[in-house]
Amino acid sequence: LFPILMHLTSPRLQSLSIEASSWVTFGYTIRVLLSSTIAQSHLARLDLNLSYRDLDMLSWPPLPVTLKYLRLERCTFQEYCMIIRHTINLKEFALGECIIYNADGTMYQPSQPISSPNITSFSFGPCFRRMKELLLILSFLPKLTHLKLILWTDFTDSVIDGSQWERFITDNLPSLKRFEFFFDDLTFLEGHTFDFEFYLQSF
Repeated sequence: LFPILMHLTSPRLQSLSIEASSWVTFGYTIRVLLSSTIAQSHLARLDLNLSYRDLDMLSWPPLPVTLKYLRLERCTFQEYCMIIRHTINLKEFALGECIIYNADGTMYQPSQPISSPNITSFSFGPCFRRMKELLLILSFLPKLTHLKLILWTDFTDSVIDGSQWERFITDNLPSLKRFEFFFDDLTFLEGHTFDFEFYLQSF
């Protein structure tokens, strides 16, 4: 990756995609080069299976405002808020995981209300996320027309309750036209039978 990044200095670069194995750990030099390349470009599309933290090395903000499509492997909730606040032209956002709580159990509280003016498509997962946390993430995206969720959950959580989704979409996502969801129940209780039809009817 180093020799490639050394030659990616043109501000005319429009699209960048990097697919790295999950076990690959980039050294400091690579991370600085990658961060600098992205920040100095006028990218419209950035497709990375990396953490946001791998980019936040040298410049601020680490993502260009010209971005219209972004895919990231993971970020913290605070970083998610920063992405929403600063990438004002972003229209499509694909995120693998958002880490809601800090190491001490606290959660980042934005000092001002945050709302994306342009993101119309959001894909999230696969990851384990409960309904309360999920609705918090989605509350910053009122302009969505397309939502795709791939989640691990359990039958005790309301993430698989279609009626609650109906209320949230009606109140918070009035422009939504397409909702794709893949929910995998991780619960295994001896003697418990998952009533698929019951949950399906709620949708």
